[in-house]
Amino acid sequence: MTQAAPLPTPPLTGPERLAKVRIPGLSRGTGYAIGTVGVLTARSVIEPLLRPEVLAGPTGGSAEIIVGADPDHAYAARVVWEDGGRDLALLQIADEHRRSWQTRLATTPAPVLAHPAPEQIDAAAADGFPVPARPADPADDAALTWMLTAPERVALTVEPAASPTDPAEAIATAGPSKDVTKHGLTGAAVFATSPARLLIGVVPGRP
Repeated sequence: MTQAAPLPTPPLTGPERLAKVRIPGLSRGTGYAIGTVGVLTARSVIEPLLRPEVLAGPTGGSAEIIVGADPDHAYAARVVWEDGGRDLALLQIADEHRRSWQTRLATTPAPVLAHPAPEQIDAAAADGFPVPARPADPADDAALTWMLTAPERVALTVEPAASPTDPAEAIATAGPSKDVTKHGLTGAAVFATSPARLLIGVVPGRP
């Protein structure tokens, strides 16, 4: 059983790998850069890209990955893996944007994945960008406000996964409860903060 813990919480560490994931007019959420070209998020965030009509539309099946508050400096990314049962998705930065993306991340420490799953997690937190509980609309003032919003941290308590067989299993099953979705942090990166800082999950979408 997992539950949200009271605020305030410690300041974010490594926020430079946090990113806004946007499908204009359809969806918004948080992603976290892993590896050299990957962005981990919740499947709920990128679900519109799995619809045939969206794939054939103006986005061409790509999401916008935005680091900072400038939508003019967005990176295109495509879905390369998704799991509806665990509400996970992995995006890959488009070839034409990879050099710029890798340059941006060159001086940032890479996250340590929780595999194998730790036997004990004393404390955890979700880092992400809050999204209002209503559909995204690029013409809406709320969308502009979200572009300028700073990341937030919500403290959690979690239980580790039971004998996962692969890193994706460890990430998926050691995530936070749905209670934290009231903060609008869908796709936010979930870290064990004690005894060691490990990436253990993402915040699932609202039920």
